[in-house]
Amino acid sequence: MGETAADRKRRMRLEAKRRLASLDAAFRARASATICRNVASTDLYQSARSIMLYIPIPEEVDVRAIGEEALLDGKTVCLPRVNWDATEMTPWAVDSMEGPFEVRRHGISEPVHPRPVAADALDLIIVPGLAFDERGHRLGRGAGFYDKFLSRLATTPGVLPPRPVAVGVCYEAQMVAEVPVEPHDAPLHALATEQRLLITGNPL
Repeated sequence: MGETAADRKRRMRLEAKRRLASLDAAFRARASATICRNVASTDLYQSARSIMLYIPIPEEVDVRAIGEEALLDGKTVCLPRVNWDATEMTPWAVDSMEGPFEVRRHGISEPVHPRPVAADALDLIIVPGLAFDERGHRLGRGAGFYDKFLSRLATTPGVLPPRPVAVGVCYEAQMVAEVPVEPHDAPLHALATEQRLLITGNPL
């Protein structure tokens, strides 16, 4: 039997983690600042009233500056709270990117005060990952949280915008020629790196 998409993903995760480990902290800080500026300059950000992003683990793009700017701009800023057993995320509104947070599984910081926001009330979702391609396909860490979350936000006929816009953020070193795709994978609408902003062409 040939190599399956799941097999290729496992191999690609190992390579992506090696690439991330090769990027020093100073570079990640500079690149993260540029990525945040690239996202904040887009109409996708400017027109959004509510945004969900994340508190990064050390090797991820640090998007906290987007959250800080959004709060100053009067936008609703949400962070995911995770039900680890059900592999589900819920957006919770926050008033500060400084917390209070609690560190739960895998070193991930999550908000502690219960202020849930309906997922379909979000306008913009900033999505991390291990590897991305120009078609907007994303390789996550394997648990499927973001794919499940994004897939749940199905298009409603006659409603504009039909669902939140999902923007992947990554370092250029995380871009690959092709991410293996399985039926449950949810494509992204745009990608931002320290070098470019790419609209993928996937339907909004």
